[in-house]
Amino acid sequence: MIRLLRLAGLGFLVFSFNLTVAQDRKLDRALDRYEVICERCIDLRQQAVAGEPVPQGAIMDLLSELSLLRSTLQEAGNAMTPSQAARFERIRLRYTAAFSPVRTPLLEGPFPSVIRGRLPVHACSLPERIMPYRSAAPLRTVPEVHTGLFLYGGIPDGLAGLMLRVRADKVGGFVKGSLTPSRLRESYSCFSDGRTADGGYIWTSGKEAHSRSSMAAGILYAPLSWLECYAGAGYGRRIVFWEDVSGDWASVSDLSPQGICTDAGIILTWRHMSVLAGVSAIRFRSPVLEIGFGVTF
Repeated sequence: MIRLLRLAGLGFLVFSFNLTVAQDRKLDRALDRYEVICERCIDLRQQAVAGEPVPQGAIMDLLSELSLLRSTLQEAGNAMTPSQAARFERIRLRYTAAFSPVRTPLLEGPFPSVIRGRLPVHACSLPERIMPYRSAAPLRTVPEVHTGLFLYGGIPDGLAGLMLRVRADKVGGFVKGSLTPSRLRESYSCFSDGRTADGGYIWTSGKEAHSRSSMAAGILYAPLSWLECYAGAGYGRRIVFWEDVSGDWASVSDLSPQGICTDAGIILTWRHMSVLAGVSAIRFRSPVLEIGFGVTF
């Protein structure tokens, strides 16, 4: 069992590293496209200042894509590396300098008729002030998908578990499973009044142990960007063992519930690190407190 937990931990670290690399590549591609569009907008402005005709469709397409990319990069600000954040700020400042509030050159001569009434001078003064055109189709943003992997433990039964969750925007789902690392070998069964299945009685040594396992799935909701609430159900089993004077272990049938397992809890996230806290019960009996840590992307 210890070897299995070690392998699970190693897999967890490899999974986390791969997700981090994928996120960085995605942001680098977005920054590349953002820089290309900003440079194209600057070129079009220089053509307009020089009195050259500027295609109306090209302006509309560029500004729409620029607005979408800017929103995506600003929302991913906390996920950027220092070099990515510095590059984003450098591109933004260059765009701001090119579209400075100084409008005298444009006001001295006739504004190009091809974009008159469609491209107000103040609309391109800053990237943050880009306004959508009335004639443009509404933009449909693809919800960002967040994933997370958690390792958790439960008390008082001493169980260990693994949880995977996926969320798009504010709604998502999860699947989780747990078991006690050490399992006892059952020699026979008895009841809580001491009777055994063959009609005899158990003479206990006074020692008691527990074994627990469960599988569950459900939904989660994020009312805040750093807070998620989850609830679900599945199947679980908890066995109570008594040791007799001979050193054998007997399962106590009427104290060992099995059946529906219910789960509920919260997840708190700071950047890519998350903390899990919840409660799990089998047939609404024998609740355990579950606490875990994980990574979220």
